[in-house]
Amino acid sequence: ITFSMTLDVQPEFDLPKYKKIPVTFEDPAVTEDQVSAHIDRLRKAFAKFEEALYVLHSFQKKTNKTSQGDKDIAKRRYGAVLIERKTK
Repeated sequence: ITFSMTLDVQPEFDLPKYKKIPVTFEDPAVTEDQVSAHIDRLRKAFAKFEEALYVLHSFQKKTNKTSQGDKDIAKRRYGAVLIERKTK
């Protein structure tokens, strides 16, 4: 009888002294234009009226540019809100 076996074995490792390793951080500079652009993107995702604040679309931003699909969804929903408000 022959047996074959595979075992995962963690390697032995001596952790170096890491507490005194220098780490540098860059100052995250944000310009007024970047802040304004972000606020503008938020305004386009919400519609505020006297009676309520409507969330038109919620999505996770992965780039600085909003996809056309996300813009289209928000535009359709904004149109639906306008129609609903007229019928009240």
